[in-house]
Amino acid sequence: MFLTKSGSQPVTAGIDIWSEPLFHYHNGQKVAVLLLDCQGFADKKLGQEMEAAIFSLTSLLSSVMIYNVKSKMDEDILQKVQEFSKWASVVSTTVQEKCKPHLLFLIRDFTFTQEFPFGFHDKNHTPKSTNGVNGNYFNTFFTQTDDVTSENITARKDLEKCYIKIVRSSTRHRGDSLELRQNMGRIMGKWAVSGVRNSQNKDRTIPK
Repeated sequence: MFLTKSGSQPVTAGIDIWSEPLFHYHNGQKVAVLLLDCQGFADKKLGQEMEAAIFSLTSLLSSVMIYNVKSKMDEDILQKVQEFSKWASVVSTTVQEKCKPHLLFLIRDFTFTQEFPFGFHDKNHTPKSTNGVNGNYFNTFFTQTDDVTSENITARKDLEKCYIKIVRSSTRHRGDSLELRQNMGRIMGKWAVSGVRNSQNKDRTIPK
């Protein structure tokens, strides 16, 4: 698939698009999923304008955006995504609410394993736990409580305006490929079907 390697030097430059769609069935409907791989924001070769351009273009092309995070969420990550998401909204002011992408924060090597179970978290769902851990990391991080600064509350509100749904998922370590593939296949298929149904462009519907 996409070229990958371990090490300090980045591999992806700009945006790579896999040349063939992956077909997925969800509730009997056949959906084509196109994969995009984007240059990471930690690349020292990227300036802020290029970072914003890559993020904005990816946002406009995608029905599901996956933002890779190491260990845990923090305010710096949230504010960077907020800023670039606002740029994308400015570029496409005519995007209807139902056509906005979904945003998934994929947290690798998750830190808080004693408080929150692995899997997908959103405001209405907490994954089942096998060891009695039942915290919801999404609600813990995104809930607007009195101790959250006004700047950070604004970041959360802005993100809610830019995306249909925001969730987070955690994995134990990079080697948990089976768990990751199963979860990603399920959620991408579900959201891709939703995107096809909501689109007013009938040519995007994949025939059975």
